[in-house]
Amino acid sequence: MVKHFRTKQDKEIIKNVSGAFLIKGAALLVSFASMPVYIKFFNNEEVLGLWFTILSILSWILTFDFGIGNGLRNHLVKPLEEKNSKSTKEYISSAYITLALFTILIAIIVIPIILFLNWNTILNISSELVRNETLRYVMGINAISIIMQFFFRIISSIFYALQMSVVNNFMALITSVSQLLFALFYIGGTPSDNLIVLSYVYLICVNFPLIITTIVIFITKLKGMSPSIKMFDKAKANTVFFDGSKIFVNQLLYLVLTGTNSFLITRLINNIQVVEYQQYYRIFMLIGSLYLIVLTPLWSGVTKAHINKDYHWINKYFKLTVLGSFIVLFAQLLIIPFLQFGFDIWLGDNAPQANYLYALIFAIFGFVFTFQSTVSTFAMGFNKTKLQAKIYGVAVVLKVLLSLWLVSYYPYWIIFVLVDIVTFAPYCILEYFDIRRIINTRLILLKESTLNEL
Repeated sequence: MVKHFRTKQDKEIIKNVSGAFLIKGAALLVSFASMPVYIKFFNNEEVLGLWFTILSILSWILTFDFGIGNGLRNHLVKPLEEKNSKSTKEYISSAYITLALFTILIAIIVIPIILFLNWNTILNISSELVRNETLRYVMGINAISIIMQFFFRIISSIFYALQMSVVNNFMALITSVSQLLFALFYIGGTPSDNLIVLSYVYLICVNFPLIITTIVIFITKLKGMSPSIKMFDKAKANTVFFDGSKIFVNQLLYLVLTGTNSFLITRLINNIQVVEYQQYYRIFMLIGSLYLIVLTPLWSGVTKAHINKDYHWINKYFKLTVLGSFIVLFAQLLIIPFLQFGFDIWLGDNAPQANYLYALIFAIFGFVFTFQSTVSTFAMGFNKTKLQAKIYGVAVVLKVLLSLWLVSYYPYWIIFVLVDIVTFAPYCILEYFDIRRIINTRLILLKESTLNEL
C-alpha cells in the first residue's frame, strides 16, 4: 500500500494533511471550548445567538471577492510548477490590484448602507436588549474588519497554490485561540458592551495573522514576487477575474445553501434556537471538519495533476476520498448513542436535552456535506463549474421555498438541516457520476496514447 503514495505530489499532500491534522485538531478543541466560554461571556443566550448570526453574515460577505482569490489559486499553480518568476509576479500583481479596486468600491457602497439599516428588525432582536445604535456600531466595526479581510485574505489562495494549506489552518487556529483567551479572561460588562468589545477583538485577531504571513511569504519563499503596479497584466487580470467569477457564482449559491441557516433561524424562529443549532453542529461536524483537512490541499493537487495529465493520481485520490465520505457517515452514526453524555460533559448545566431524531438527521447531513465537498473539490480542481452552477441554482430556490413552507408547520431549527439534505443530494449524485466519467475518459485516452507510442 505504501508504494502507491511515494510520488512527490503524494508527499506534498501527506505533509500538508499531517500538519493540518495537528493544527485542526487543536482548532476543534478550541471550538468546543469556546461554546461554554461564550455562554458565560454573554450570560444571555439570545445575545449569544445574535453573535453567531453576525459571524455567519460576515462569512457571507467574505465570498464577495468575486472569485479573484480562487481564480489566482488555479492559475498560479502552473507558473509556480514551471518556476516562471515573471508570470508568477504578473498573476500576483494583477490579482492584488484588481482586488484592491473592488475593495475600495465595496467600502464606499457597504459602510453607508450598514449605518442606516434597522438591525433590530433584520436580526429579530428586541431594542430593549440591544439598541439599534449599538447594533449599527457593531456592524460598522465588523464591516471594517471584513473590508480589510477582502484584501489581505488573498494570501490564503497563494498558500493553497504553493501547496502550503497548513499555514491557512495555522492562521485560523491563532485567530480562534486569541478570541477564546480574550473571552475567557475579560471581565465583561453588559451583553451590548460585550458585543462591541468582541467585534474589536475579532477585527484584530482575524486580520493581524493575514498581514504578518503576507509580509513573511514575500520576503522568504516568494522573495522578489511581491505585488507591483508595474507588473500588472490586463490579460492575466481578466483571466483570474473571469475564471474566478465562475467559481464565485457557485460559491455564492453554495453560501445560500449552507451559510444562511443561522440567519434563517434568527429571522423565522428566534436567536435562542441558533445556540442549540450551533451545539449540534459543532458535535456532528467535528469528524467532517477533520475530513475536510484531507480535501483542502487536494484542490490545487488535482489542478496540478490535471496540468501534468496524471489522471492515475487523480483517480487514486478520488476513490480514496469517496470512501472517506462513507467512513465519516459511519463515525457520525457512532456518536448518536453517546450524545447526551457528550453534551453533559461539554456544557454542564447549560447542556440541552439530546433529541436522537435530530441527531440522526444531522449525522446524515454530515455525510451529504462531506460527499458534496469531495466531488466539489475535484470539480474545482478541473475548473469545472457549469454543472454545479445549474444544480445549485435550482437548489437555492428549492431551499427557500421548502424552508418557508415547512417552518410554518414545525418551527424548529432542524427543518433547515433536513432541507439541506434534500437540496444537496441531487448535486452529490450527478457530480459524482460526471467526474467519474471524466476520469475514465482521460484514462482510456492515456491508455490508447501509450499503445500508439508502442
